[in-house]
Amino acid sequence: MTASKSAPLIDSVYARLRDLILSNVLRAGQKLVDRDLAEQLGVSRTPVREALGRLTMMGLVEARSRRGYYVRQYTAEQMSDLYEFRKILEVNAARLAAQNAEPSHLHEFENILIKSEALAANPANHAKTVELDLEIHDLIARASGNEALHQAIQNLMDKVKCFIWVDWVDASVADPVSIAAAHREHQGLIERIIAQDADGAAEQIGAHIDNAREGLAAMLQARDDLRSVVLAAKRSRCSMAGVEERVALVTGGGRGIGRATAELLASRGAKVMCVARSEQDLADVGLEYCVADLGSPEGCAQAVTAAEQRLGPIEILVCNHGIGSAHEQVVWEQQADVWSETMRINLDGPFYLSKLVMQSMIERRFGRIVFTSSTAGMIAEPAGSAYNSSKHGLLGLMRSVATDGGAFGITSNAVLPGWVRTEMAERSARQEAQDRDITSEQVWEERAALYPAGRVATPQEVAEMIAFLASDESSGVSGEAIRVALGSVY
Repeated sequence: MTASKSAPLIDSVYARLRDLILSNVLRAGQKLVDRDLAEQLGVSRTPVREALGRLTMMGLVEARSRRGYYVRQYTAEQMSDLYEFRKILEVNAARLAAQNAEPSHLHEFENILIKSEALAANPANHAKTVELDLEIHDLIARASGNEALHQAIQNLMDKVKCFIWVDWVDASVADPVSIAAAHREHQGLIERIIAQDADGAAEQIGAHIDNAREGLAAMLQARDDLRSVVLAAKRSRCSMAGVEERVALVTGGGRGIGRATAELLASRGAKVMCVARSEQDLADVGLEYCVADLGSPEGCAQAVTAAEQRLGPIEILVCNHGIGSAHEQVVWEQQADVWSETMRINLDGPFYLSKLVMQSMIERRFGRIVFTSSTAGMIAEPAGSAYNSSKHGLLGLMRSVATDGGAFGITSNAVLPGWVRTEMAERSARQEAQDRDITSEQVWEERAALYPAGRVATPQEVAEMIAFLASDESSGVSGEAIRVALGSVY
């Protein structure tokens, strides 16, 4: 599926799970198993996992290290209070969208929205939600060109921040109801700030506060609808300077990290060609694609030629394809053909591709090459000599490309993901589960416990780092191996 097709499915699964929680069908304290939920909802496990992550951000679900996801234990009153502040954010989102806001304003609002969600999951910072409320009103003032209101808010911002920290630091307790309590206590102050606008901002804010007190079901639906409006507007208007109109070749682009990267680069204005061995996977992505064997010089040349003929000279190369270690043995039992095949795909292919694309990059004095290695490229995993060696070797290739291409405006870097729940990682989990006579879910729980966050990374999180390294904004970064492993080394 393309991003446009998968996003509505995730939204739908998220809404259904949210309603099951709010209606107490999924009870407080109940463990949420993605496999069971997927079967109940008649979908695959991928959108369920994405929805559980979103519900965690929203404070409805909590992720407990080693033990998975659980419904958070809130009373009905606390649940209503928890969402009261978010409803105000949503009404402001609609007002911001109605102002025909610039991309920078939409980006700012999205960041504020993300911060508000993070505060819900981190009760120690709840007092700062009032600051976010002020930031939103200031953003709306600037988006609408209301300079007088903007100046009034700015003049009082520092005083308000001090007021919040002095009077509310003790109120920052581990209880989400403090969001609503802080907001209600300071609403009078905010209204007085808004009232300094002679054009009637006080009436507008009054109406928006009334709207914020509508029923919970209507409020939640409004939140999803309005956020979709704002984020869709942002996606349609914004691009990252260093990838807009750039030609990008993304290998392994049919699934997992490669697909997430291809879709992200395309959403930011790049012209993307995906390459993999499965035409069905590639066709589902909805971007330009080429089916090729990237373990041979001929296959790599085929992919590069296809991209250049259809899109133009390649300016961004993302070498993401590879095979895993699920089929490997300890060194003394390792099959020679397994070693050869792993090296052919994981290391020979990136070399051939780099060699081919660098020639035109040198002529154009610009290039971005990003390799997907692994934390196994730094710390070897057991019974994975071929995979470990190929990922270590990829770092050597990356640094050679950085050294040789640096004088020509070419940067070369590598991302080192830890465990990411991709199809390749799922295969290794099934193999490990079979070898140890446990379930795949138990394997994933153990993997999640390796990370301080109590979860594994997502393909989207790795894709964000790759997209940055592919952009103009990363011009000062080259020859670096960057972990995307949630603070762990594995």
